[in-house]
Amino acid sequence: MLFKKKQVVIPEPIVDYINNEIPEDAVTDESIKGLVDVVHKECKKELLTDGQYNAIAKLYGERTVHLATTKTPIWLKIVAILAVIASIINVSSLFEVLENFIGSVQNGSITGVSSSIITNTILLFILLILGFVAVLLVAIFIIINKRRVAAKMLYVNMIITVLTIVVEIMVAGFEWGVIVLAVGFFLAVLLQAFLDPTQVGERKLGKHFMQIDAEERQKQGKQGVDISGKGYIRLDFYNLFWIFMIGSVIGLFVEGAFQVVAVSGHWQWRNGMLFGPFSPIYGFGAVLVTVPLNRFRNGNIIVLFIASTIICGAFEWFVSYFMEMSCGMKAWDYSDEFLNIGGRTCLWFAMMFAFLAVFYMRCLLPYILKLINKIPWKIRYSLTAVVTVLMIINGIMTMQAMDCWYTRVAGQEPVTEVQKFYAENFDNDWMQKRFENIEIDPEKAKRMVEG
Repeated sequence: MLFKKKQVVIPEPIVDYINNEIPEDAVTDESIKGLVDVVHKECKKELLTDGQYNAIAKLYGERTVHLATTKTPIWLKIVAILAVIASIINVSSLFEVLENFIGSVQNGSITGVSSSIITNTILLFILLILGFVAVLLVAIFIIINKRRVAAKMLYVNMIITVLTIVVEIMVAGFEWGVIVLAVGFFLAVLLQAFLDPTQVGERKLGKHFMQIDAEERQKQGKQGVDISGKGYIRLDFYNLFWIFMIGSVIGLFVEGAFQVVAVSGHWQWRNGMLFGPFSPIYGFGAVLVTVPLNRFRNGNIIVLFIASTIICGAFEWFVSYFMEMSCGMKAWDYSDEFLNIGGRTCLWFAMMFAFLAVFYMRCLLPYILKLINKIPWKIRYSLTAVVTVLMIINGIMTMQAMDCWYTRVAGQEPVTEVQKFYAENFDNDWMQKRFENIEIDPEKAKRMVEG
């Protein structure tokens, strides 16, 4: 049997069971359990290869493809109609916001408008329009029962939402609109699970497969390895989330050690979040390196190093740009380094981070996977969900605290209850002590200031 140009032979007992015992008009728990039993027996005889696991899942999916014709639940259509109405209201308000912005600039009620603000505002307007179009298409595809297409379009919408959040923070700071977008992103993640009509049955089967996979691979010491053969690890949320968490912690201590050895001779806490020992730039960096280079982990090390240099340099430049545009913040400055780009990144540090990235991909990643897959199966997903919620709260509070810190340094008195809360509990001295390496120059921020 041929799967993606790769010949994979599935043991006959498994093929026979799928073809003869799993009905084409329904997927039952009994048929799934029966298939799992057959697979488990074959695993005990001779551990199935990565390709065989993938091929079994594909063959199972072919037997349930008819579910794509299942009628869309009425509640999902209602959600789609509400999304269309909300999108129409949103797009009409966009033009009103744009008109008000132009009028405010002309009459002087908004000051500090530079070319960067105008560019970012135009970009934000374009992203909001694209987000409206994406939501509208998702709703239309749901209503006409094209749920698979709607699921794919929803991924596009989620990417647009993330970009919109980043640009909106640069334009206007951490406003309530950012929280609304974040909630919309979270709801999109939940909705996506209901759009693909075959996912329910496949998730049931997949859960059993993963249990078998965990048991067998634990014996081999290959936990978390990609079973499809497309890369070294499975690029699922569970693996990537814990890579982010571990990267955020390790990165903080690596940064502190570097300050001792090569910079100031004393330890400096370069915290990136309000609570906990986290430096999310290293966590996101680990994820950004892992996702595109997963396929090439065992490839040419020179190519891996060059690709890592480009990724790390570009990411460092973007983070520096984002911090300065949104809050006038500067956490590092490479202006005196050779081949620097606006002081935001330079060749030497990009290569240094690339070296760490290659060391991580080649040496540390297997041990990190073993560590995160030691979390007991029964609690791993519930624990991941709880920690995810806590980190989201930590992230939102960090952004709010940073935004309020910037407004106070800019000479604005706390007005809203949120600003008063952070001024009372996280004042300027507390923030400067927590984020030792950050300097704020409000004049460098390129965001709209009302006044």
